[in-house]
Amino acid sequence: MTLEHRRMHRAFTTVEEAVAAAQSKAWKTAAMSFGSEVQRCGLLQAVAFLHRGQDKGVALRLTECVRDHLIQVRILELREPRKPLLTILRSVSTDEYMMATREVLALSLWLRRATQAQDAAEAPTDAQPADVN
Repeated sequence: MTLEHRRMHRAFTTVEEAVAAAQSKAWKTAAMSFGSEVQRCGLLQAVAFLHRGQDKGVALRLTECVRDHLIQVRILELREPRKPLLTILRSVSTDEYMMATREVLALSLWLRRATQAQDAAEAPTDAQPADVN
């Protein structure tokens, strides 16, 4: 499985779990803005911002998704089981942090795509086009 396939699989699986847990609306907001937050403030600050948000369940799901993906692609090492991403990121080297940031930006694109696909799938299919006359 290629790295791009791993990203796609992780993103779609995480979005399905969020929808199943009835976190659809809060998830959409977090997933759609996460990549922009990483670009604007940096990975560590974006993760901290998620934890300060209103919905702790969505923050936990998104940060666990990112953490597990970074461990799976061997950018981060799992030294302690279930250690929070925020704690892990504070202890990595500059090179690891840069690689993690790049990988998270690539993963966030797939999270956005998966969220948009789920949103389109949930949209009503019986909508009629507006009558222009």
